[in-house]
Amino acid sequence: MSKLAISLALLGVMASALGAVTIYVPDDYGTIQEAVNASVNGDVIVVRPGVYVENIDFIGKEITVTTEKGPTITIIDGNKVKSVATFISGEGPGTILEGFTLTNGSGSPEPLGYVSGGAIYCEGSSPIIRNNIITKNIVPAGFGAGIFLFESSPEITGNTFHENQSKFCGGGIYSRKSSPLITNNTIFNNKSHETTGGGITCSWNARPRIINNTIYKNESQYGGGIASGIGAHPIVVNNILWDNFSPRGLEIWIGDPATPATMDIDFCDVKGGISSVFLETGSTINWGTSMIDADPLFADISGDDYHLTWNSPCKDAGTNGAPGLPAIDREGDPRIVGGVADLGSDEFYTHLYCIGGIVAGNTIEIKVADSPNAGPVTLALGSGVQDPPLTTPYGDLYIQLPVVWQKTLGNIPANGILSFAGKLPGSWQSGEEYALQALIGPFSTGSYLTNLMLLVVE
Repeated sequence: MSKLAISLALLGVMASALGAVTIYVPDDYGTIQEAVNASVNGDVIVVRPGVYVENIDFIGKEITVTTEKGPTITIIDGNKVKSVATFISGEGPGTILEGFTLTNGSGSPEPLGYVSGGAIYCEGSSPIIRNNIITKNIVPAGFGAGIFLFESSPEITGNTFHENQSKFCGGGIYSRKSSPLITNNTIFNNKSHETTGGGITCSWNARPRIINNTIYKNESQYGGGIASGIGAHPIVVNNILWDNFSPRGLEIWIGDPATPATMDIDFCDVKGGISSVFLETGSTINWGTSMIDADPLFADISGDDYHLTWNSPCKDAGTNGAPGLPAIDREGDPRIVGGVADLGSDEFYTHLYCIGGIVAGNTIEIKVADSPNAGPVTLALGSGVQDPPLTTPYGDLYIQLPVVWQKTLGNIPANGILSFAGKLPGSWQSGEEYALQALIGPFSTGSYLTNLMLLVVE
């Protein structure tokens, strides 16, 4: 079962136990905002696939707003009107936004008079924001194209930020006077045009914990990856900062002489090491003894595949004592494998996944991560999903029998990532689901099944 399916099942059990209601959009209400307005604390709003041109305000409700089939085919489009989603009424951790693509947001008015928070505007609130794709939001005259935080302490976990642009600070995330927990996010190709933090900016005494994120190829004028200014003091542990760009601190900038800032950083892979840090007069960086500067050996950066490979120096290079260390990685795999946490959003672990849009007739790349020489790998397409899974000598079988297609792909190569390019049938229809699982080994003692991979047709 997928991570999203498991999450939905658990939410359903919890809702039933508490007497809460599950509301479906557009079945019960035509828009997400109408469903939010009608909900009460404890309700779960499940959104069917589609594009919803809306700007959502959670209006203080302790509710979960999630998707039926995940972010690739469930999109909230802000229509360049304001922020795509807004938390301004004291929402706490009982408020959850999960599993959407949030795009085309342009921000909301904030205390300094700017328009900030392209995808998400969060003021005086602490929701959980997880497993979303936050992309192509543009803030032309403000801060935080992805997420803007003011006096807030949300949990931001498992999200993908890419191609967001702000005029000022924080192409991905901007944290002002806030103490968020930022974990398991993949933040790449975001831009802050005129000031700080292409990936993340921490400012005005912010105290974020930035743990196990992959921050790649972001751009700004001050601190391509992370910036800390105006009294901020982030704790940065178990991260990868690589190929970010700025004229003042390729990877990191710590500054503002008038109000010095600080950063505590350890167990991170930072390209260029301490030389990639621009430290303004009076500010401080506490550079730990377990920092590394080594190519993280991502699976395929040209294809935006930031999984670690078998020989990555980021494997087992973290600390299990990182504050707020998540129990799982961005895909739901165990965070600590082999005794020591890896760096970045991905933990190297046996995993079946794919790269490319799931469009009928298109070619996708299916990949299996595992130790070199493991195999042979047999990929199988089931006739559906078994829930609960069938217990077998090889582990849990999630695909429903009979198998309608299978192919032996060979053994895992030396880099730990086996790739297979396959063309999807032209007869597949948007919204359909196809369940795949792989067996690693020759159907004998010691063989084992991978996770379930659901292909949801766009």
